[in-house]
Amino acid sequence: MDVIFVTHLVERLTRLVEKRRDLGDYISDIASNMMLVEEHILWMAQNEARACTRIVQCVERIADLALTRDNQVISKVSANIALEAFLIRPSNFFGLSCTALQRPPSSATSPLPDSHSHTDKDTSREHDAVGESLLNIKCHTVNNSGSPGSQLSK
Repeated sequence: MDVIFVTHLVERLTRLVEKRRDLGDYISDIASNMMLVEEHILWMAQNEARACTRIVQCVERIADLALTRDNQVISKVSANIALEAFLIRPSNFFGLSCTALQRPPSSATSPLPDSHSHTDKDTSREHDAVGESLLNIKCHTVNNSGSPGSQLSK
């Protein structure tokens, strides 16, 4: 029942993201922490109320709500979720290239998890409680000038 209650809370908070952008960070953190719940409990909540599906849909909705003309990129990494979204003009889109790098724990940039949205910043952080390093995910559009290999090296 707790998982289902948190799902209701996350859905209500998601409705307020347009007015308070920072809520998206908290929703992503809540969803990430929900993944630490015992698998059997999540399974029961999913069967009873589609709780896990609904939480994932809320995280997906964060990207839709966060992207605007002023904010065209969102990059967010937490302990269990990596979210990278950006606006693409269909006329300029020829492809997408994404890179995921995992840095060793000794090269992490912060001793505490930092899951706030960033634009063109390094999102690699270390989860201090477990000692795991997080992924650094970067995506960009690939245009038709130059080879794909040269696009990846930029």
